[in-house]
Amino acid sequence: MQRATAPGLSADGIILAQLQGPGAPAITGLDLNVDTRGYNLQALDLPLPAKVSYSGRADFSGRLREPLRLPILREG
Repeated sequence: MQRATAPGLSADGIILAQLQGPGAPAITGLDLNVDTRGYNLQALDLPLPAKVSYSGRADFSGRLREPLRLPILREG
């Protein structure tokens, strides 16, 4: 299990990747414990229509798991 930290963010878990073959490189598995404090929502760069604006800061403590096409967030 690996761990990453940055100001206001820590995460640990696994990320599996396909590095060779058709479709590579690609993430094939994900299971992360994530803890954020005061995360700037505008840093997410969400694909929303231009008329929709968002701002603010968020706290989250939980788990991010695959499938990647429809990620599942669960509070810690």
